[in-house]
Amino acid sequence: MIFPPLIEVSAPVVEESGVPNKERVIFRPTQSINLVQFAIIVAIRQDNGSYNALVDNTFIFDDIIVKPPAWVVVFTGVGERKDTFFKGEPVHIRFWGRSNVMFGVAEVVPVIARIGQVMIGGHSQMPPSWKTLQQPQGAAQ
Repeated sequence: MIFPPLIEVSAPVVEESGVPNKERVIFRPTQSINLVQFAIIVAIRQDNGSYNALVDNTFIFDDIIVKPPAWVVVFTGVGERKDTFFKGEPVHIRFWGRSNVMFGVAEVVPVIARIGQVMIGGHSQMPPSWKTLQQPQGAAQ
């Protein structure tokens, strides 16, 4: 499947790939965006030029508006999110929370995706803990 390219952000680049606590994905918004509408997906570049997403390797952003000339920096390791400035430009630093590096191989690349629509599901049967949380002890069932 071919998706149209994103024009709201620059292409993501990995800095210090394979270096624990320094490996990070960096990109810039090209227009005002809410980061919560975007995700970073880890993919493997195939010999034919296509990319296959790796299962369970997605970073979801928090709800924050960023606008040029900002920087978005996502460290793959553990840390505390921070919004700061560098040379007068906003820098939004986030952490993936992984215990290992993710981009130590050149074929493993970050892909930024825009989340366009969602459908929230539920349970066909409520989990056993649901009743305990909803009804005070001794209440009629």
